[in-house]
Amino acid sequence: MTGKDNNMPKHFLKSLAIAFAVAAMAATFPQTSLAKEKFRDKTRLMTTNELWQMYHNRTWFWSDGAGYFANTGRKFSAYVKSDWDAGIAEGRWFVTAKGNACFRAKWVGVGWQESSQTCFRNRTNGGVIFQRRLPDGKWYVFKHSPVRKGDEFTKLLLGDFVSERKNRNRKSIETLGKR
Repeated sequence: MTGKDNNMPKHFLKSLAIAFAVAAMAATFPQTSLAKEKFRDKTRLMTTNELWQMYHNRTWFWSDGAGYFANTGRKFSAYVKSDWDAGIAEGRWFVTAKGNACFRAKWVGVGWQESSQTCFRNRTNGGVIFQRRLPDGKWYVFKHSPVRKGDEFTKLLLGDFVSERKNRNRKSIETLGKR
């Protein structure tokens, strides 16, 4: 459903857009069930330095957008979709001693805005990295050893591939929002 004749309440559209962005991110992650006892015995939480190395100055591509983890100021920026469904985000990213990589951002779209925080817990057993979305996502292999085609890790590319598209989405949101 697009267009200015959309009769849905703005709060519903805002929730729907955020849900689509989160679902798109989650849908790209393969879900793997791992036995908790053995998993914890054979893995350890990733360190803040390991997480920093994995994310800084990289763009993480999702099925309908991407997020950029800037080195300078730990700024986080993202875009999802386009036109009436466009969304952009600006905020900060951080890592924790509990193996978490997080981003806290304000998301904006046509007729809505919302602040949210998203975190992923990361564990490793050396060459393999496991990840799950907090608070209740399922563990999956983020990076095999050696890296395999299709690993989510391969969608983390060095450089800013977000700014140009985010600026296009921003202009679209501003233009469509005035209608």
